[in-house]
Amino acid sequence: MTRSRANDSRRLWPFYLAVFAMPILGGGNFPWLAEAHTASLVWQVLVLLVWTSTTVQRPVGFRDLFAHRPLWPFYLFSLWLVALVPFSQVIDASVKTSLVWVGAMLLAQTALQLRLDEKERTRTLIVYFAAVVFCAVYGIYQGLWGMPALKSLEGLSADDLKLLAEVQRPFSFFPGANVFGGVLVSLMPIAVLLFLAGGRLRTRVALGAGVALVVTALLFSYSRGAWAVCLVGLFPVALAAAGHRKRRRVILAFAALFALAYVFFLGLQFEADPSRDQLAQSVIDRFYALGHKSDASVKARLGYWATGLAMGHAHFPFGAGPGTFAELSRLHQTLPNYTRSPHNVLIQLYAETGPIGLMLFFWLLVSAAREAWRRRDGDASPWALRLIAVAALLALLHGLIDIDFESPAVIGAFFLFTALLWTPALPQAIRKGRASDPTVRTLAATAFIVLFFVGRFLPFLGGRYYDLSLAAEETGAREKARAFTADSLAVWPYNPAAHYRQSRFLIDDYQGSKDSAALARARAEVERAIALSPGNPEYRLGLADVIAMAGDRQAALDALRAAAQLYPTSVYYRYELARGLALAGNLSHAVYELNDVLRYEQAYLDHKNPNGIDLIYARFLRAAILNDQKQYGEAIDEYGRIIRLCQDSGLILNAYTSQRPSHTTCEQIVQQAKDYIGRVETDRKASDSRGQPQPAPPMNIPLQAPALPDSAPGETGQVPPPAHSDDGDAH
Repeated sequence: MTRSRANDSRRLWPFYLAVFAMPILGGGNFPWLAEAHTASLVWQVLVLLVWTSTTVQRPVGFRDLFAHRPLWPFYLFSLWLVALVPFSQVIDASVKTSLVWVGAMLLAQTALQLRLDEKERTRTLIVYFAAVVFCAVYGIYQGLWGMPALKSLEGLSADDLKLLAEVQRPFSFFPGANVFGGVLVSLMPIAVLLFLAGGRLRTRVALGAGVALVVTALLFSYSRGAWAVCLVGLFPVALAAAGHRKRRRVILAFAALFALAYVFFLGLQFEADPSRDQLAQSVIDRFYALGHKSDASVKARLGYWATGLAMGHAHFPFGAGPGTFAELSRLHQTLPNYTRSPHNVLIQLYAETGPIGLMLFFWLLVSAAREAWRRRDGDASPWALRLIAVAALLALLHGLIDIDFESPAVIGAFFLFTALLWTPALPQAIRKGRASDPTVRTLAATAFIVLFFVGRFLPFLGGRYYDLSLAAEETGAREKARAFTADSLAVWPYNPAAHYRQSRFLIDDYQGSKDSAALARARAEVERAIALSPGNPEYRLGLADVIAMAGDRQAALDALRAAAQLYPTSVYYRYELARGLALAGNLSHAVYELNDVLRYEQAYLDHKNPNGIDLIYARFLRAAILNDQKQYGEAIDEYGRIIRLCQDSGLILNAYTSQRPSHTTCEQIVQQAKDYIGRVETDRKASDSRGQPQPAPPMNIPLQAPALPDSAPGETGQVPPPAHSDDGDAH
């Protein structure tokens, strides 16, 4: 079988399709499909089909891929992630995360099995480049006209608008602006490679237009981490291109394109909408803000890294399981703002997969670097090999300071670049496999299909039933919502949010019938949710509700304490504990809990935590207790603090992003606090005229904070830390 016949375009187009879909469907936030996880699932199904077809049909010895020792860490690392799933602290999250990594590995293995030659390798990179340019165009659209939150806000100050430039940043198809920026940065060495490989003028013009769009989108991302990695990457890119006869022209061309893109970026900012002129922030402005007191990016990252290391130490030596950082990190965090990622892929691997997983990943990196170094002079285009290695390096560097290695697009690109370091010069020649090879290939493909179906499709289907339950309840169809929840659990019984939701339905039954059996079943369901997701404090609040209905007040307080201990820096959960203590009559302990958590107030404000609004409800409760204890002067001070909190532009602005509360509600809170102060002052004057003190009239204080969702959209159905969260993208 000849080379050209083995790898003709008709056999490679499914592989090219998977590569093109990687940054779009694998980005995790595809707006034209029902949900982010749907897009990720579609991409993984496509990769699985391409890999299965290649593995079963390709007449290459399957064992040859394992005979080459440098490839061992490539497979062992992925297998280790899958092996950890049964021992994970949160199985549902680990199943999804491990299969994301496996899907990326399968795409890379497809490239290895195809044994692409130099021309096919370049064509693969062109396909990937075109896909990222498409993402960049959509990102620019978002930066100019596609962010609806910007259009609906009125009466905001210049500082509010400037903050919006950080919070409401373009992210294209990706789950966040930093992930988007990381993908764009890793494309730069690939763009240089294609410039050097391109021959025709029209090809270079098309590439130049693509680079200008990518750089413009990179500027729109407002990702300082991506900008810094891009600047750092200029040196290794120039070094990798050294020796090529076109390098000088390419360097000049890229300098011109970067300058053009920057002018284009500023011009588009001001031309889109004159009312948004304050949103324009130059690169210098963004980096200058790092040293400003109001910018907590550096301090926040140090806190994230410390949290990840503490989590790794607590779950030594095997880690807590892939994908568990988002939930379990709250136990170890030292700052009030939550993050779903430690902003460092190595620390995250240590926390989730232990030192063994981290060492396997290092082995993979060292093996790839050795392969690139060994072939530095033997490859037909050594500069191309070096640039591919730099692309993988920049993706890794960005993952050391930003949220990155969670998106299938980032993991897939990293594994693909790493695999291309081995192609086209695998050590074995193409030959027909042994008699047992077809059987081995078929068994391997079948095993992965079964694993994928059980671990990816069933959670996905259960998640869709769960979403139908939410939609039915929003329309008032309570019984349909209940039936869909039961269907969700029948398909995938490992969804903790579905169990928690089932418990809420059973509580409704109990409240209507006072049937103790329904209350017992409700408790069993919420305890099942806690067993499946032990790090989620919201389920502990639900358990406290059930126990309180059974009449065991002390056990209910213990459940509230457990929730507060799971997230000790959260104002919300400490507030709920304080509220429970106050209702139980233990006012002194309630004040202690409030005073203790309000120590983090300034940190909430400094970090512009979107859930800093919880501070208002905590202070409302504290003021209510002070009023009950007839400490009217301190109560007035507390309401004055509430007014200042509501008037803080950053807090009001972040109330928009979390949709709790609306601007009108903030105004109502201010008016309520002013009314209370006015009544106290009036009563004081009256008491002075009568010569005796008069207590202030009690105020209708909202002792119950706004209800958090008992569910979260998503494939796993897990409730994110209602989050009282800030995933760091605003930094």
